[in-house]
Amino acid sequence: MNRPIITTLLFALVAFSVSAGGAGEEALGSEERPIVWAFVAPPDYPGFAEDVRQAIVPVELSAGYTMTVQLFDTYAEIIERLDRGAVHMAALPSLTYVVASQRGTAEAGLIAEQEPRTFDAEIVARAELEIAGPGSIVGLTYARHDPYSSVDWLAPQIMMAAAGIDPAADIAVLDVASEQEVLNAIYEGRADLGVARIDALDRYAESRPDLKRRVTSLVLIESIGADGVHFHPSVDEAIRKAVVASLEEMSEDAMKPFTRAYGWTRFLRADDSDFDAYRVLLRSVGLLDLP
Repeated sequence: MNRPIITTLLFALVAFSVSAGGAGEEALGSEERPIVWAFVAPPDYPGFAEDVRQAIVPVELSAGYTMTVQLFDTYAEIIERLDRGAVHMAALPSLTYVVASQRGTAEAGLIAEQEPRTFDAEIVARAELEIAGPGSIVGLTYARHDPYSSVDWLAPQIMMAAAGIDPAADIAVLDVASEQEVLNAIYEGRADLGVARIDALDRYAESRPDLKRRVTSLVLIESIGADGVHFHPSVDEAIRKAVVASLEEMSEDAMKPFTRAYGWTRFLRADDSDFDAYRVLLRSVGLLDLP
């Protein structure tokens, strides 16, 4: 006799549950919950985020999803956001992607085809040390700005390991907040060497006139592998396919912000196996497990 009342209550509870669930978790790619695309902020390009925002409007229209751009100072910050699922897409160098993939927080999306690259960074050191070769850095302190940057730390580790130096045992690491702090630490004697962009000594010499006398360039370095755009594992396959297809079709004009910032000229679909060579490289020198 009480069955109609119970049935009515069940329907009410189901309706409430569906309503509450819909209000609490909007679909990824909606205006209320856009796809977050993370980048390390390019130097000397303050309008990058807005230019990219305009460039991806056709991508949003084609793919049918809303996207937003977030800039970070380091790849370490992006890796931390990927770990938490707080970003859905990330622009990462190949070595950094391999590390994120190992952590289970990134899956392959696209590789960026790039303009011919010149050396964009260098290892710098205290001039008074007169470092003559790889063996000279044993026992020294390395100022590190970004533990997940290919140029700042991953590639230098590979160079050290190839020269018979164990970065974990043969040098000390001082973590600092920025590239300028790398130079400050070396200048002040708190560290002995580190990595800076190729024009950094000239730029920061304005505030420290004797910087180039006390800090000197040792060797030019270059990021290993191409940059790419990769997805957090939580991103639905249908979203990935639509976004990848739309990015592959971006016009030369739409690519201009990426070309100016990173030298990217177009996007090419990628598979995780495309990065196996970088895994082998990192594993061969004992660097696959990183902090």
